[in-house]
Amino acid sequence: MKRQVIFLLIVALVIGASLYGFSGGDVGKFFSRLWQGTVERRPQLAAVSFASVRVRAEVAATLAARSTGLAGRESLPADAGMLFVFEQPGPHAFWMQGMRFPLDIIWINNGQVVDVALNVPVPDGVPPLYTPEQFATSVLEVNAGFVAEHGITIGSPAAIEFDGFSEP
Repeated sequence: MKRQVIFLLIVALVIGASLYGFSGGDVGKFFSRLWQGTVERRPQLAAVSFASVRVRAEVAATLAARSTGLAGRESLPADAGMLFVFEQPGPHAFWMQGMRFPLDIIWINNGQVVDVALNVPVPDGVPPLYTPEQFATSVLEVNAGFVAEHGITIGSPAAIEFDGFSEP
């Protein structure tokens, strides 16, 4: 009997910790999302806002999603992108393997653009690596020309909202 009680307490602690993690620290929000059927461990979409424009981005937060990225797609809507999310800041390098259209790559850290790669072409042969000058926790890929069109520069503020959770 005593073992069962201890086992149940441990199970309750594990479930409680999981609920806390799934909810971003708000268990009530987790149950609300569970009831609505919108619980997911990682967000599927994000909004990335700069001073002059807001981008709706698919989120690539897992290794598999980051590896695939936008490869194989024919195009990307003008106001869309793909946001790569990393657990730790780092010099996250990108290459254009399997890409069919040129991109701008925007590295973001602590709510600020820390580097950009402009008009990255479709590779002809082995694609080169594009590495930022500073560490980043997020990287946004958008259509080539987007950065110039919207006046985004190193140091520009960038706010990211994930499914109701935001990060400066």
